[in-house]
Amino acid sequence: MTRLIDELVDGLEPAPSRPALAVFGPPLAVASLVPFALTVVVLGFRADMASAIVGIPFWVKLAAPALVAGAAGLALARLSRPGRGAGSGLMIAALTMLVLLAAGLASLIAVPEGLRLQALIGSSLVKCLISISLFAVPFLIAGFWALRRMAPVRPHLAGFALGLVAGGLSAAVYALSCGEDALAFIASWYQLGILIISAAAALIAPRILRW
Repeated sequence: MTRLIDELVDGLEPAPSRPALAVFGPPLAVASLVPFALTVVVLGFRADMASAIVGIPFWVKLAAPALVAGAAGLALARLSRPGRGAGSGLMIAALTMLVLLAAGLASLIAVPEGLRLQALIGSSLVKCLISISLFAVPFLIAGFWALRRMAPVRPHLAGFALGLVAGGLSAAVYALSCGEDALAFIASWYQLGILIISAAAALIAPRILRW
């Protein structure tokens, strides 16, 4: 029995006592270089950036996903250690997404009936979902690498929180090149991309975070 216990604990290291920000921050910052580079080299910044930055839609596309990522990051920090719940981070992220969805639906109602479908679908729906998903991959890799150094005991929930962080950050980066400004488009497809990433991260987390 003693030998079995020794084999089980062999190679295990205590979870870092440093603040979670110090564990997750550097790898996520390094990971951000990949989607930024893809934006500069492949997608390019939106052509009307000078005029876009003085409009509300551009900042909504940046701020809403960033707020989701930040709130989910608070939950991830708590879930990365045993004995702690998600706190209010996931609720703040959910409320942010619901408020944006409600605003998107309200804006769609205000659009003339014949133009509502165009406002909702836009002209880059597929590109949006693919880009946000691909941009999230470096963030997920970095986040899981950091999370494996911690001690999460609820892998599904921790993975979901990490997915919200990765999806929110990737959506915010993609906003720099996206020319869609309809609030209904942002509320629908940006957030769908974030949720797809979060669901995928929740599903794979138990395999990656297996002790």
